[in-house]
Amino acid sequence: MLKGFPKLKIDEKAVSLLQDNVATAFNNIQVLFKNLVPGKIVLTDNQTNLISSDVDSDILVNLEGLTGNIQDQLDSLESDKLDIPVAQSFTPTVTLVGGVGNTVPEYSQNIGRYTKIGPIVNVDIYLEGDGGNEGAGTGVLHIDLPLAAGADNPTDLFPVGRAENGGTEYLLYGRIIASGTTLELFYWSSITVTTQLLGNLQNSAVSRTIRAKFFYETDL
Repeated sequence: MLKGFPKLKIDEKAVSLLQDNVATAFNNIQVLFKNLVPGKIVLTDNQTNLISSDVDSDILVNLEGLTGNIQDQLDSLESDKLDIPVAQSFTPTVTLVGGVGNTVPEYSQNIGRYTKIGPIVNVDIYLEGDGGNEGAGTGVLHIDLPLAAGADNPTDLFPVGRAENGGTEYLLYGRIIASGTTLELFYWSSITVTTQLLGNLQNSAVSRTIRAKFFYETDL
């Protein structure tokens, strides 16, 4: 695993244990009330000693409804499988948009992960090393998103990470248009100006890197 590149882990044993505990609780309730009849309730004390007490039919009906509700909740738990977000892997695709003389840079490591929680997608991208063609041309560097952005996703620039090219570092900003499918990259070319990151700024055969962490909004 890459240093500084965390992977979300789900404790499957904990999830299974939770389901087992709920199922056990329901089964215990069934044991407690299995001998119910109008006029008499028979309970167990620590599942060994029987205890009798008077109970009318209305209480019996309510208790039967309680066990039915618990069964409904168990069925729902089983069908939903606990909707826990899990990190998904994807391979980021780099393209150059517009410009002339373009050659898309290729990387030896091309790694992406994302997690979707409600409408929000959290993305982690790591592109590094000389994996083939060096970047060239004046096309603007775009990276494909794992999921399309929503119609209401804000289009303004936002910080996403850093790039490096032959020892020169760039502070990266990104833009995702409404309903867009790519992240368009920019960098600070001066203290007050952002400039599009072009293919020729990923042309080093020695070292080149794009490291991005960001989130955006999708349609539900």
